[in-house]
Amino acid sequence: MKKIIVCCSAFCVLSVLAFPQDGSPRIFAIPGYGQLLLQVPEAWKGELVQPADNRPPTVIITPVNTAPFKVMINVGTVTPEVMQELDAETLRQMAESAAMNATAHTVEKSLAVKELTGPALRGFYFSASERAPGENDFLFMTHGIARLENMMLVFSIYTNAGQEAVVQAALEMLRAMTLRPGG
Repeated sequence: MKKIIVCCSAFCVLSVLAFPQDGSPRIFAIPGYGQLLLQVPEAWKGELVQPADNRPPTVIITPVNTAPFKVMINVGTVTPEVMQELDAETLRQMAESAAMNATAHTVEKSLAVKELTGPALRGFYFSASERAPGENDFLFMTHGIARLENMMLVFSIYTNAGQEAVVQAALEMLRAMTLRPGG
């Protein structure tokens, strides 16, 4: 019993050191929408990739010094009319459709869709295991769609075995994200 407690304590300490919950706020200017604020853990770095052809930007978050993973947050381009229709049920249906399509490439035959909410965020996501990963591919993916005020987001979290804490920290980061005016 003592051995189990010591192991669990060590795991908790390592989790806190590797994925601190009190990340520093990072600001990403999203043209036409404002500034996206994310609490990015200190051990992670983030960059905004703005395609040259006026496509929407993508925030990409990767580790500084740990095993590889990738978090991608894509800003979706939709008309104001479509944004008005992006209610919780529509978002859920979109996530369920994406999950159903993903099963063609996953170990799982069906994928459970879960809700993701925060102070300003409302969305849905699913997690899956890649059926036949390539040499440089990640083994696991968590993928979802969300609405953050007047912005639609599509996000993906790519990880390998033993990185469950990365997925949880990334989901917490997404839950807490906010959008403020300005560019």
